Amino acid sequence: MKKFIYSQNTICIIMYTLLIFLMYGKSLTVYFVQDDFYFLSFAILPSLKSILALFTPQPDVVWFRPISSQLFFFIAHLLFGYKVVYFHVIVFFTHILAAYLVYVFVKNLTANNLIGYISGLIYGLHQIHTLSLSWLATYSFVLGPLLLLLTFHEYQRKKYVHALLCFTLGILSLEVIILTPLILISYQLLVGRRLIIKTIYPYLLIIFVFILVRMILFPTHVNTYQYAVTFDFGINVLKFYLLRIIGIPLLFPPLSTGIKVIIVAGAGVICIGGFLGLVFAFKHNYIERRTVVFLLLSCAVLLLPFLGLPQHVAPYYESFALIFWAVLSSIGIYFFTSFFGKKYMQAFLMVFLMIYMILQIIGSQWTYATHWIFRRAVLAEKLIKEKQFSQRIGSEEFFSLGADAIFKVYK
Repeated sequence: MKKFIYSQNTICIIMYTLLIFLMYGKSLTVYFVQDDFYFLSFAILPSLKSILALFTPQPDVVWFRPISSQLFFFIAHLLFGYKVVYFHVIVFFTHILAAYLVYVFVKNLTANNLIGYISGLIYGLHQIHTLSLSWLATYSFVLGPLLLLLTFHEYQRKKYVHALLCFTLGILSLEVIILTPLILISYQLLVGRRLIIKTIYPYLLIIFVFILVRMILFPTHVNTYQYAVTFDFGINVLKFYLLRIIGIPLLFPPLSTGIKVIIVAGAGVICIGGFLGLVFAFKHNYIERRTVVFLLLSCAVLLLPFLGLPQHVAPYYESFALIFWAVLSSIGIYFFTSFFGKKYMQAFLMVFLMIYMILQIIGSQWTYATHWIFRRAVLAEKLIKEKQFSQRIGSEEFFSLGADAIFKVYK
């Protein structure tokens, strides 16, 4: 039995690895750009003793993410210098492990191996990862979901100390991990049907310490309207995230009519099929409503903080909510295809997965072709090769080189 499980896990990891590298292979060669140079400046420390500086909140920075930002760049630079491809390899394998943990999470939640496979596939190949796998400064949106999944995984196994450690690393990687106790409480109440409140107290203590350090002892002095939190966001912000998560790519209008029809039709088939599948599962008691409520609630909780940033929207903000959206979609698709009987289920399931893959390929390739980060990365590499560091403030060249941060890297 152990050999069989080991074989399943190995096949799963190999499959995710191959598909993710095939899907996002272009990201491996994307050069350092913009904020990357700021974080690279932390990587050049005079001695290992000054590594503590990586964990000191900076007053001129909005966010405090030392694990996924300063420490990541420090370690990668220490090992590989300025060979950007190896930085991306670290990012890729972090993402592959996250996709695998989605599979493990779903397998434990539903006791269905196939739904687990599909969930990991939907999460791992979703087009919203195109930017976070390409722009190294957004590594927090790759590492963060992994640490959230690890926290939940260890908590499920009753390894509470391990879970707490993962949570601590997570909160130092991305602030949204602060919502983890809400996910754990909803899981206990809805899925486990028993609240063990004493296991939640340590999380609240860590959250208190984090807020004390970041907001009181080392407050940020940056005042920027882009990061002003407000929940008067309007329908356009919500629409932006809903369209992204169902598979409508960025800059959708300029696409040709034929491609638009394919995307809308494909997204419609998956959404309608998934919804009907959930209804079918409810009708025949194949899955508990409490489980679906837990997944929906978790998805909403992890998306809500980013709705409060209407001046700064980005598809990779959905990487946390996507975990639970992927599970819901997989459950719905699985039971929709099972409606046709065992004889045709496999064929219909393959059709759904092919439609999904086509949507993600179109979306990711369109993002590579149109998003400004890729244009600026090419420009940054060109300017560095030519050693043209001084650029007019506000120009494309200036932003591509991370403003004045470039002088700290190339002294």
